[in-house]
Amino acid sequence: MNNLVKSSKSESKDKVILSDIYKDDVNIAIWQRNLSNELSISAKNYLDIDSSVSTLCTIIKSTNVNRLVSQQLPDFSFKNYLIDDIANIIDMFCYLFDLKQVGLRLATINKAMCPRFHIDHVPCRLITSYSSTATEWLYNQDVDRSLLGKVDNPFTDKEIQIQKPNIGDVALLKGESWIGNSGSGLVHRSPNIIDGKTRLLLTLDFA
Repeated sequence: MNNLVKSSKSESKDKVILSDIYKDDVNIAIWQRNLSNELSISAKNYLDIDSSVSTLCTIIKSTNVNRLVSQQLPDFSFKNYLIDDIANIIDMFCYLFDLKQVGLRLATINKAMCPRFHIDHVPCRLITSYSSTATEWLYNQDVDRSLLGKVDNPFTDKEIQIQKPNIGDVALLKGESWIGNSGSGLVHRSPNIIDGKTRLLLTLDFA
């Protein structure tokens, strides 16, 4: 059966839109943005020296973010642009949810990590990609939740459109553990990676 709670998205080119995740009917808030040339080059340079599948997982405190993130990454040309962007996103995430620290994951990926549609048992997860689509997701009313984990496409209708943010967009995904959101966590999956190209993915979680 479909969940009775209708989900909606909020998206804007103004980063203030991320606060809409606090609205009961919003399951995903997307800050639409274009990566600067310098940031795109920085991400590419990082992938050039770390093109293998790898994941940096660490807890980052909300103070001295630039220094702490920089210490975790190797040196590469234009490094400061990627570091500054990650630090700014961490600052926003901590401010929005009044956090003292976050769980950071910076991953280089060449295949779909979670190819089936699923939900996250977390309050809220931030996700952004510097080189390809970060995630694919569905509106609640388009999902038959009884099929999650059993089939690749748990759609209520074959004509359902899979939603996806653009490269560089910052998205907040509301999970099952968000207070009052049990049974309505955003249904999403990792996108397929065309031609085996490596993508650079950043996620933040409560810690």
